[in-house]
Amino acid sequence: MHIPNDRRIEFSGGEIGILFVGNFESSSQLAQSLNDGGLSVLAQNKLQKISYEFAEIELLHLKQRCSKIYLLSFFDGATPALELAQNYSSEIAGLILVEPKLSSNPLSRSARQVKNHLYLIDQPSLFLYPIADDDSLVIADEISSPFIREVVMDYSLKSSQSELPLLIEETLSFIKETQDSDWSSNDSSEDSELIDAEFQSIVGGLSLDQSTPNTFLDQLESSVDEDHFEIPDPALLPIKDRSKRNALFFMTCGPIYALIARVTGFNPFGIEPWPGILALIGGLAYFLYSTRDDFTDDDGAVV
Repeated sequence: MHIPNDRRIEFSGGEIGILFVGNFESSSQLAQSLNDGGLSVLAQNKLQKISYEFAEIELLHLKQRCSKIYLLSFFDGATPALELAQNYSSEIAGLILVEPKLSSNPLSRSARQVKNHLYLIDQPSLFLYPIADDDSLVIADEISSPFIREVVMDYSLKSSQSELPLLIEETLSFIKETQDSDWSSNDSSEDSELIDAEFQSIVGGLSLDQSTPNTFLDQLESSVDEDHFEIPDPALLPIKDRSKRNALFFMTCGPIYALIARVTGFNPFGIEPWPGILALIGGLAYFLYSTRDDFTDDDGAVV
């Protein structure tokens, strides 16, 4: 055991270290019990002000002699502990949060960032809290840790130390269970395998053979291109049928003859203007008759 000054309590142990963040009445007893379990323990004195800067200095100090570091936060120490986990993600093996309380100071920019970036926390996490602890539920729901264990205590550690044996047992069990597992690499490898499997399933249905027969959609598209509708030419075509030309002649000249006879009084037959009117009616009737569609036996429309 090494107690360098009144600012912290330090216990030398194995390569796995645990850093206390926050003030706890029974820090010395808890640190001694965890040290007996083979852990290196670094705890601040209960009179030391809780701050991210102090916790960061202690983390870097513990890092010099430990290969894996766990954070154990108490109450208001949750905010700096979570911020450390966000900023030193690859160097922190896990989080143990005892009745975590997020800072409610609206003027603290650091506290707001911690709340907004909880999803960045991907270390295995252990929560110990009494019934209906809202902050614990919020944090557990927002973080993206692959391993989360929640332990509900009968009493708060702030008011009673009866739960201290449970805290010691759960802490040692959690560290033992997670110390030999690289959760981040396992998670990324699983994601990589899933992406590769999905890619193979997509690529498996594709073919680079250009001689593949056309599909139904290709045939349909080609048939549409061949039988597409052509807009008719609006220009009038010459009438080749002589009978139709004669009908048009009578339809044109009949009214002209009737008009001239009416204006000039020309009446060689004595029945003016009826020859012109009859020529108009006869030419129109014949023209309509010659342009009709042929009758067929079909009941439908003739296309």
